[in-house]
Amino acid sequence: MALKRELSFKGRSDESSPSKQTYQGKISKSPMTPGKYGNASQYIQNSEEIILPLEFNDSDLDLQNILGKYFPKDSYFIPEYPGKDQNYYETILCETQSAQIFHNKNGGELGFTKLLIQKVIHLEEWDRSSNPYVAKTIYSATCLNKKYNYWDYQKAWERVLLVQNYQMKHSWFIRFKEGCGEIPLWFFNNCWPKAGAIPEILPEDIIRMITQESEKNLKDYPFILMQFCVETSLPWIIKWEFDIQKTQFPATLRRKYYARWWDKFNIQAIINKRRYEASSKKSNMAKLKEDITKELLLKQPNLSQADLKLLVYERMFKMLDDTPHPLQIKSPKPEDEEDQVQCSQAVPGFVYYSPMKQEEEGSQGGISDYSPMSK
Repeated sequence: MALKRELSFKGRSDESSPSKQTYQGKISKSPMTPGKYGNASQYIQNSEEIILPLEFNDSDLDLQNILGKYFPKDSYFIPEYPGKDQNYYETILCETQSAQIFHNKNGGELGFTKLLIQKVIHLEEWDRSSNPYVAKTIYSATCLNKKYNYWDYQKAWERVLLVQNYQMKHSWFIRFKEGCGEIPLWFFNNCWPKAGAIPEILPEDIIRMITQESEKNLKDYPFILMQFCVETSLPWIIKWEFDIQKTQFPATLRRKYYARWWDKFNIQAIINKRRYEASSKKSNMAKLKEDITKELLLKQPNLSQADLKLLVYERMFKMLDDTPHPLQIKSPKPEDEEDQVQCSQAVPGFVYYSPMKQEEEGSQGGISDYSPMSK
């Protein structure tokens, strides 16, 4: 693995990891918070994970030698089984039509990758009996006839991100496809803390809008931010890098995740749409209340004001409970091809993966033995 020895993998001066700022409804302004666009040009550390402890003889090795000793060739994680490399997990997401993945290369060097999340499959959708070990078959030529189950599918959302270039400057441009559907909680628990957006990178206008809608502090309720990104297709950028930690015993090899805002994104369209939807919702609720009141008075003209008010709200709550969540309704209008977005200095030139064949729905294809308990 030809990593450049002269590079420092402990972070670069232009991509520091400041401590997270606290805010109430907005990001407090600082030299790193220029105006309403938050930390537009800065990466902020999102999370970190311990990959493995280093033995006494390994802690003084450089990163190149550590990776060469413990990791398979051209891999940036340690697979549980041979053959389950990054391409395997990427193929799973593409063949299940869960994601579209665009790799941008500059010559032979990977520059950045664009990830469009189309859907995240629930266990009930995977198999009618909710059996996570029901296996499916890959038909792509690069992983032909390999099997995967629901645990592999979950792991794919984490492992697909673990590509890197020799300069350790690869980045991901990520967004949900609008109307992609309800997101399972395991995705929020396993993937969002590493690869999700964080409040510290968002423009103040977006922070203000979300906190006004939810009346919650986003630092305490990260699920609200994920839902907002799902509903609005708000984009963000992430990267990760290795770090050798020697200050605690034992020394460990770690992976640090960073996020930043894409400062070319026009937030005004989202703000205008949310305001219009909120206004329409208020108008619709007022009209619904008026119609129910008229209907009840027509049938029971002698109702007292207290009884009338109680019946109106009972009817409204019942109607709202019977209404499908908007994220569960797929838009019939096909989405246009996504605009090309450049997140690094690489020359544009996307390589797009397209699923070759989909397994017939309802076909079980066998049982796979991979379990999350084996990792």
